[in-house]
Amino acid sequence: MPNRRHYLDQLLMTRLQAFLGEADSATLALLQRQLVWIDLPCGQPLKTQGEPGDAMYQLVSGRLRVSITDRCG
Repeated sequence: MPNRRHYLDQLLMTRLQAFLGEADSATLALLQRQLVWIDLPCGQPLKTQGEPGDAMYQLVSGRLRVSITDRCG
Protein backbone atom coordinates (compact mmCIF):
# COMPACT_ATOMS: atom_id res chain seq x y z
CA MET A 1 0.00 0.00 0.00
CA PRO A 2 1.34 3.47 -0.84
CA ASN A 3 2.07 5.81 2.03
CA ARG A 4 -0.97 7.17 3.87
CA ARG A 5 -0.69 10.73 2.54
CA HIS A 6 -0.56 9.58 -1.08
CA TYR A 7 -3.52 7.29 -0.50
CA LEU A 8 -5.56 10.11 1.10
CA ASP A 9 -4.64 12.54 -1.68
CA GLN A 10 -5.84 10.08 -4.30
CA LEU A 11 -9.02 9.38 -2.35
CA LEU A 12 -9.66 13.10 -1.99
CA MET A 13 -9.23 13.70 -5.72
CA THR A 14 -11.72 10.92 -6.47
CA ARG A 15 -14.25 12.39 -4.03
CA LEU A 16 -13.77 15.96 -5.28
CA GLN A 17 -14.26 14.89 -8.88
CA ALA A 18 -17.46 13.05 -7.89
CA PHE A 19 -18.66 16.13 -5.97
CA LEU A 20 -17.63 18.81 -8.49
CA GLY A 21 -17.92 16.88 -11.74
CA GLU A 22 -15.34 17.59 -14.39
CA ALA A 23 -13.24 20.23 -12.66
CA ASP A 24 -9.98 21.20 -14.29
CA SER A 25 -6.71 20.04 -12.76
CA ALA A 26 -5.73 23.59 -11.67
CA THR A 27 -8.94 23.89 -9.60
CA LEU A 28 -8.38 20.50 -8.00
CA ALA A 29 -4.75 21.37 -7.24
CA LEU A 30 -5.83 24.67 -5.63
CA LEU A 31 -8.35 22.88 -3.42
CA GLN A 32 -5.76 20.29 -2.46
CA ARG A 33 -3.26 22.99 -1.42
CA GLN A 34 -5.89 24.75 0.71
CA LEU A 35 -7.20 21.76 2.61
CA VAL A 36 -6.40 20.79 6.16
CA TRP A 37 -6.67 17.09 7.00
CA ILE A 38 -8.60 16.25 10.15
CA ASP A 39 -8.61 12.79 11.71
CA LEU A 40 -11.40 12.36 14.25
CA PRO A 41 -11.25 9.58 16.82
CA CYS A 42 -14.45 7.58 17.17
CA GLY A 43 -17.09 9.57 19.07
CA GLN A 44 -15.31 12.95 18.87
CA PRO A 45 -17.52 15.73 17.48
CA LEU A 46 -16.49 17.62 14.38
CA LYS A 47 -18.80 20.51 15.31
CA THR A 48 -21.31 21.04 18.08
CA GLN A 49 -24.83 22.36 17.72
CA GLY A 50 -24.94 26.17 17.67
CA GLU A 51 -21.26 26.54 16.83
CA PRO A 52 -20.78 28.84 13.82
CA GLY A 53 -19.49 27.26 10.63
CA ASP A 54 -15.96 28.15 9.60
CA ALA A 55 -15.18 25.89 6.65
CA MET A 56 -16.43 23.37 4.14
CA TYR A 57 -15.85 19.78 5.17
CA GLN A 58 -15.51 16.83 2.82
CA LEU A 59 -15.79 13.39 4.37
CA VAL A 60 -13.20 11.28 2.60
CA SER A 61 -13.41 8.09 4.61
CA GLY A 62 -15.49 6.83 7.51
CA ARG A 63 -18.86 7.87 8.90
CA LEU A 64 -20.29 10.88 10.70
CA ARG A 65 -23.50 10.99 12.71
CA VAL A 66 -25.64 14.09 13.10
CA SER A 67 -27.66 14.64 16.23
CA ILE A 68 -29.88 17.62 17.04
CA THR A 69 -30.93 18.61 20.54
CA ASP A 70 -34.21 20.46 21.05
CA ARG A 71 -35.69 22.02 24.20
CA CYS A 72 -36.72 18.57 25.44
CA GLY A 73 -33.26 17.11 24.97
